[in-house]
Amino acid sequence: MGRGKPLTVRRYLVVDGKDIPWEELTQEQIDNWQKAASERLSKHFSRYYAQHPEEYIALCKELDEKEAKEREAREKAALQSTAQAEE
Repeated sequence: MGRGKPLTVRRYLVVDGKDIPWEELTQEQIDNWQKAASERLSKHFSRYYAQHPEEYIALCKELDEKEAKEREAREKAALQSTAQAEE
């Protein structure tokens, strides 16, 4: 349940020291921001997992388990679909 007035969110990106509303950015500015943000995230995640290899191993195990469950669900759905089609 909300109380009071709804919040209004405004997004800005600092470009050359100026705050630019997100809606006024060009596609090129958005693309440049996304590329820079992606590179920063990649750098920091790489550094973190290099310093904490046990966390990387745990992450890989979780992702493998999730993928196996999703694959199993897809295979089950495909079998059910095939069985229904044969009826």
